[in-house]
Formats: sequence, structure tokens, C-alpha cells
Amino acid sequence: MEDVTIIQARFIAFLEIVDLDPRGQLHWPDFFAALVEHYAFQKFPQKYEEFDLQKGITFADGKWEGGHINKVEIYPGGIAVDTRSSNEDSERLFQECLTWAATKFGLQYHQKMIKRKAYVSQLMFHSDAPISSALSGSLSGLAEKVTQAVEQSYGERINYEPVSFSIHCDQTTRQLFPAAFSVSRRLGVPFTENKYFSEAPLPTGLHEELLRAFEADLLR
Repeated sequence: MEDVTIIQARFIAFLEIVDLDPRGQLHWPDFFAALVEHYAFQKFPQKYEEFDLQKGITFADGKWEGGHINKVEIYPGGIAVDTRSSNEDSERLFQECLTWAATKFGLQYHQKMIKRKAYVSQLMFHSDAPISSALSGSLSGLAEKVTQAVEQSYGERINYEPVSFSIHCDQTTRQLFPAAFSVSRRLGVPFTENKYFSEAPLPTGLHEELLRAFEADLLR
């Protein structure tokens, strides 16, 4: 793997937002204004109707000591934080933000309030490993038959090959489930460039580690 680029590193904390202000003493407009100033967000709600928790309240293009903040979204049942450095940084930013809010505004926050955590990591990378074509001999055989069938139908040879795979859990076994682990060729990029996109429900470091191990297996 070369030229690994982080597209998205999202951390999601599932907690009841109302529990942060159990006595209803917080003036949320003051809190949001301070949040915008503290993290220098360039995009934030400015009209009354935009402060709708059910639809999600979004703050974007901010900064902190760890770098750039892509986005923070607040919902009744949780908070999502996006950076492009790592999921670990996104989680650290979440903890820092809630700790700051507790100190400055008296929010009642402690880590046990988090019912569940989730991660979404999106990476882009180059690889000389035959990631798509080496997945399955039967799949590659089907791709060749599709190529031949298309040639018969269109009168020209257009080479087909496997371009993606996805690994997922049984979504019927639970109400909330993590994202799939997937790898696909990067859209809009010639196959010859061997550029790929991958998404995983994992912290960035572990995501990259699994991809490197998979690539090593293919190159043996």
C-alpha cells in the first residue's frame, strides 16, 4: 500500500443529549455560540429553524490543537465527529469538547453516559496487489464470460473484472449495526492506476493494518 489518504475518520458517541442538561438550566444558544467561537467553525446554524436536533445540528470547518475539524453533528441520541487525521483524533476531540463544555457551562458529562461507540474510516490508497482479480477464481471466470458476452452483443471487446467486495454482518440480528468493510476501485480512475477506496467500521489505524495484512496475503 502506498499514498494512503484519509477521506473520513468519523467517531460516533451514542448518548442522550438531554442527560447533559438534566435540570434544563443550560441556555443552548449561548452554548452553541461559544462552541463556534472556541473551535472557529466557519459553517454553523444561524437561523432559529436550523437548531433542530431531530434533523441534526451541524458545525463544520473548524480547528483545534489536533488540526482541522471537518464536521460535528449533534442529534437527540448522539454526537458524530469527523476529522481527516484519524478516528482516534475524532474521539479525542469529542472527549475534549465535552470536558470543556462541562467546565465552562456545567454540562453533566461523564464517559459512562456513552451507551455505544461507532467508527467509520474511509481510506484511499494505491496497491500493486491484484486486489480485485485475485479474490476468487470463479469470480474472475465470470468476469471473463461477461467480457465475452458483451463483445458478442456490442461487437467490441470491453474487458470486465471484479471491482469491489464487501464484508458485512447480518443486519437482521440487531437494530443498529456497524458499517460494512469494503474495498473498491476508486471511481473515475483508470484501472491501470491501481487506486482503491476502502471503508470500515473501525479506527483508522486498525483499518489500515487489516488492509496491509490483506495486501501481503495477496502478494505471497
